[in-house]
Amino acid sequence: MFGSATLEIALGMIFVFLLLSVVCSTINEWIASMLNLRGKTLQSGIRRLLDDPEGVKLAQKFYGHPLIRGMSSKIGSNGLPSYIPAETFTTVLMDILVPKNLDDPKPLREVYLEIKDQIKLMPAEDSEFGRMIMILMDETGLTKKQLSDMAQGWEQIEKLREDLKQMQSAESSVLNVSGIKELNETITQLEAKLLLTEQAADRAILEARKKVGDYFDNAMDRVSGWYKRQAAIGVFGLSLVVTIFLNVDSISLANALANNPSLRSAVVASADQGADSLRETVGVLTESSSEADAAVIIDELEQLGLPIGWNERTIPKDVPALLNRLLGWMITTIAVSMGAPFWFDLLSKVSNLRMTGKKPDKMAELPQPQIVVQAPAALPAPVVTVRE
Repeated sequence: MFGSATLEIALGMIFVFLLLSVVCSTINEWIASMLNLRGKTLQSGIRRLLDDPEGVKLAQKFYGHPLIRGMSSKIGSNGLPSYIPAETFTTVLMDILVPKNLDDPKPLREVYLEIKDQIKLMPAEDSEFGRMIMILMDETGLTKKQLSDMAQGWEQIEKLREDLKQMQSAESSVLNVSGIKELNETITQLEAKLLLTEQAADRAILEARKKVGDYFDNAMDRVSGWYKRQAAIGVFGLSLVVTIFLNVDSISLANALANNPSLRSAVVASADQGADSLRETVGVLTESSSEADAAVIIDELEQLGLPIGWNERTIPKDVPALLNRLLGWMITTIAVSMGAPFWFDLLSKVSNLRMTGKKPDKMAELPQPQIVVQAPAALPAPVVTVRE
């Protein structure tokens, strides 16, 4: 079982690593926000998805669509949205392939057919995306013949309605009541069947639209993985720079905490007090981070009184001291690059372990209050007088 001093040393080291991780993550997010790395990474992923690496064909139309341009508050080369919902992607893509006519909206089946026709116009050898869309749309089971039959069915109903109007307006309509009734019933039956078929087709088309959105979400998961790897590389580089700039040597820190109980107690107290405030800080490491946030944490780190920073005493005097310093820097860099969430979780676990390591003393038993129940005084017996 680890002793109390060992846990306190581990807690102090974890707290320092956590503060440095927050600093590096904050700076990294601020740089990413300034350079709009999220938006650029998303743009690169969508260009690959649309089979337009140069962004001069379908991807250019996509990012020029009003729905996409309206998702970013910036204007110019950096005006790229950092997130696009799957529903928006599908809507914009359909509008690019088949522009909507607000004055004369088309049924879904007509839009579906026009999209397939537009995709077929793309060169097969140059459009992997077009083939992918065709595969997802064909998975719904709808064929072009079925949709054409539906269109012909509605045309037939329109012709029958015109025939019905002519029969009703003719002079012999009174004598042809049975024929009018029979034609009206035929139209009603055909219309009911077509409506059911149309509803089934609409559901299939919406399912195809959902499949395209799911494909987009899966592709964006890969894009998110690209960005996380880029961010990890950036955090590692910043960890090395911050470690050397602040001269944070893990070996010197561990020795200082082990040999100075008062320093160790002060760092542990700061860790206990700062855990709650760091919980919120770690949870909001987003594009809203700024270099000012990092400066505040660095000031807090310097106020702990740890052997960090540069002065005449911290400069290595010989080769063994230099090698020892390089080893301490490397340990710090690797530890800090593991990320603030990792060290925050570990800080919570070690804190709980330290709190449960020693059981509190039993409270002295308090004397139980004595409750005295006083019986009521006996009442005098009633005097009964018997008269003769």
